[in-house]
Amino acid sequence: MVWGIIIAVVTCVATIAGVPWLRDYLVSFQSGPNTIVIVPAPKAPSIEAQRSANNSTSPPTPSPLPPTPSPLDFGQAGVLIATIHDGTDIQLPTGHFYIYGFATGGGAASTPFMVGEYANAKNAAGQLAVSLAYGSNNQNSYTTRTGYHVVGGVCVGGRWKNIEGFYGSNSDQGASVAAASFKVTDDSLVVVIGTAASQQGISLQGIPDLQVDALNSGPAASEAMIIAHSYLRPGSYTVIQHSEALSAGQDRQHMAVLVGVFVFSSKV
Repeated sequence: MVWGIIIAVVTCVATIAGVPWLRDYLVSFQSGPNTIVIVPAPKAPSIEAQRSANNSTSPPTPSPLPPTPSPLDFGQAGVLIATIHDGTDIQLPTGHFYIYGFATGGGAASTPFMVGEYANAKNAAGQLAVSLAYGSNNQNSYTTRTGYHVVGGVCVGGRWKNIEGFYGSNSDQGASVAAASFKVTDDSLVVVIGTAASQQGISLQGIPDLQVDALNSGPAASEAMIIAHSYLRPGSYTVIQHSEALSAGQDRQHMAVLVGVFVFSSKV
């Protein structure tokens, strides 16, 4: 109660003295600890996983794309950091929500992510080759006996109403295309993470104004992975992932591809 009286008095003084930032800070303080931060913490997000696995190497025709807004139109969820590196362990800075992916190369056993496994795909030889995970944990890991492997992740902060997850995969021999169709019902941040096993080149298409946040692609890449985002208006969309082997000796039996889409609704 004493703190409430002190805050009320200082708030009045700040208003009279023309110090709006101090007034706003104190008002935020009174509404609870989660609103003190510059970007308020989100309500507990719930994943409504709508998995639309696509095992065809013939990509669908993308849906018509509505006009794309500027990120300034949203001011809610946003990508804080994204990273990809060789290895099996990853730790990200503190945020609100985390998405992870890995890709392996070669014919050896691997395990799913330790925490928050969401989707994965095996290669034509029946071995786990690519995987996605999500959760509130800022670190994750997996194990593998393959000689080449990468892990990546993205940290999302801000506010959102809910999160929906979608994915598409391809486990055919020589798989190089995967697609995921999804709907956006509110102005939203859309995060895409794509992985390709036993391949080194990767790209995405079908999403307007897609900004690449992290990329492991090219002849020198061990395994291919991409993380990107865009701000989208309501509508129907299809993201298509293309990948290819750029290094000699890649076994088509060990190829698999997986692309995941996470839609952060901006209305809170």
